[in-house]
Amino acid sequence: MEWQEQVRLFESTEPTLKKADKKLYDALTPLLGTSPLEAIKLIEASDEQSRSPVFDFLLGNLYLGEGRLDAAQGALERTLKKHPDFRRAHRSLASVQASKGDLEGAAKHVIKVISLGGADARLYGLLGYAHFEKGNPASALSAYRLARTFDSDAMEYRRGELFCLAQTGANAEVLANIDEILKVKPKDKSLWLMRANALMGEERFSEAISTLEVMVHHGLASHAETMLLGRLLFNEEVLESAMEHFLKALDQGASPELLLPVVKALIRQEQPELAERLMAAMARQDKSGRLHGREEWRLARAELSIHSGDVKSGMKELKSLLELFPMNGSALLMLGREWVKLDDHVQGRFYLERAANIEEVQVAAWNDLGRLAWADGNARDALNWLEKVDQVRPSRQMKQVIEQLRARL
Repeated sequence: MEWQEQVRLFESTEPTLKKADKKLYDALTPLLGTSPLEAIKLIEASDEQSRSPVFDFLLGNLYLGEGRLDAAQGALERTLKKHPDFRRAHRSLASVQASKGDLEGAAKHVIKVISLGGADARLYGLLGYAHFEKGNPASALSAYRLARTFDSDAMEYRRGELFCLAQTGANAEVLANIDEILKVKPKDKSLWLMRANALMGEERFSEAISTLEVMVHHGLASHAETMLLGRLLFNEEVLESAMEHFLKALDQGASPELLLPVVKALIRQEQPELAERLMAAMARQDKSGRLHGREEWRLARAELSIHSGDVKSGMKELKSLLELFPMNGSALLMLGREWVKLDDHVQGRFYLERAANIEEVQVAAWNDLGRLAWADGNARDALNWLEKVDQVRPSRQMKQVIEQLRARL
């Protein structure tokens, strides 16, 4: 930029004082550092319309120093009405609006300061934060990177850049940079969690587990992170360790209801002892008693009884459940299957036909009804049910069964 242009730009961004302003200026100067409240009174007593925007600017910053944000905003807005390109006033107003939570308004004044030649790390950092909070991580990333051109080592902007990368799904870039920052801020929970999420995004689950274990070890994990660690371990089939963390999450205040899918999975995996242990812990944590009235809880209790060999108690629980929730497809299907196992095909068919009307278990019920009809020697009914299954979930095996049935007709 030519020096003449620099002078012109400076003159446009800084209002000048006139001779008429000297009296107020001389009276105000000794008060600014020692008696800010007296300085405020002195400016307020002057004529608002005729006084220089310099004094409105000073008044705005004095209000800001006293924490009077609304008054500061008003004074700075009056300053800019008198001198729209007053760069320092735009900067101060951006700070005021950011402090008030008006990030969109703050961003407009930041952009104005930058256009007036006042770019620096702090302004670009504020702009990055504003964009991030508005849900624009790509724009925020550009702003944080510009902030780092002015101050490459500032941790605030490096963190901001990482959060933007995480939001845009750039997991590899996050992982390439985050460890260096963690060395400086090893107790920053958000960074550890970001690392774990990036590793999961890259499907590096064993490393994500190790990261969450570090969080737990250092006391940085809430029940949410402890629960997540338990789920990852469970998915890796490290069941005992997963159980340890599920129980810890409950002790930390996790809702017992979050573990209902885990109980169900344990039962399906023929792990009744672990399921029983977890349900006992969930019951202890259920201070309100709400859990015991949940369909999923009662269904899990019934299923656990059946898988543990106490079929009579399990079937009784299923009947009780269906009295309250007659459209529970899983309960209908389970009860029908148990009656079939007891060789009571009439009762079995009754419950399976009810289950066949529930969409979530419909195909499974059709399949069971088809095989039950075949076992009873009713090939035509068996064919009708299994053709329904094949229409929805076709398979080579099912087609072979259907062909055998057709050959019998």
